[in-house]
Amino acid sequence: MIIALQMDPIESINITTDTSFMIGLEAQKRGFQLFCYQPQNLSLSLNGLKANGHFVKLYDNPNHYFEKQDPVLFDLKQADIVWVRQDPPFDLAYITATYLLDTIASTTLVLNSPKSIRDYPEKLLPFQFQEFMAPTLISRNIEDFYNFFETHQDVILKPLYGAKGHAVIRLQHKENLGGAIDLFEALTDTPFIMQKFIPEVSLGDKRILFVDGDVVGAFKRIPQTGYIRSNIVLGGTAELCDLTDKEQKLAKVLGPFLKEKGLFLAGIDVIGDYLTEINITSPTGYALLNRLNNQKNHEIIWNKALEKL
Repeated sequence: MIIALQMDPIESINITTDTSFMIGLEAQKRGFQLFCYQPQNLSLSLNGLKANGHFVKLYDNPNHYFEKQDPVLFDLKQADIVWVRQDPPFDLAYITATYLLDTIASTTLVLNSPKSIRDYPEKLLPFQFQEFMAPTLISRNIEDFYNFFETHQDVILKPLYGAKGHAVIRLQHKENLGGAIDLFEALTDTPFIMQKFIPEVSLGDKRILFVDGDVVGAFKRIPQTGYIRSNIVLGGTAELCDLTDKEQKLAKVLGPFLKEKGLFLAGIDVIGDYLTEINITSPTGYALLNRLNNQKNHEIIWNKALEKL
């Protein structure tokens, strides 16, 4: 079998936390060949969808964790599974890559489904499960933002298509609102999000991980003292946790949806009692969950992927 990984540059990953590396290493242990490429190296013609990339060997050694073969132009229809694993930003380039992968999705297993990645942006998808959401506004209309702020007084402003906690701003004073909105309008031509601030964020947010619609575990990400962003890449720490009754209810509602839409890997973020995001582009945390409780998510993921194949 040939496994293709559409991912960020392999030279830049952290193998102790990178889910793509974990997926690739387990594939290799099962005797599969690995082909890695970046989405900008896709090419579609009348001869099919091809990618410039490298067949690689992976090693569980942080000082020498990969070896590349010479670059090749590979026909992705020859892959048994293509994993979509590059990080956001979820921009026109990301969306275009999903359209290109659509051309092979009827004959090649692509995980996650490129159509569903495109149809369900991570910060918009929670609106399909509004009973679990915090008060949230998506807009570019400054009057709407002022009205939302008047109602809630303490809010978070963030980009609609951002990731990893970048550009997340807390606003508690009305006089700061105009300047923050001006900044966001200068940074992006898309709408952005205002959300009621959830005080429990100081105690950490929860990442709940799914594989093919089933929960495989959860951990709490705890921010550094004095910070509201708990992302691991921003210095947050992680500890195992259980699901509350409300989170179990959410999982029962969300799981079948993820499975039906081909969103094979997904990680949801919960703060307090509220669902804030549903991560489906390149959800992380599976390798971290392995380390926290000696779990074998790499085996769970591949066993379920091969069932689908």
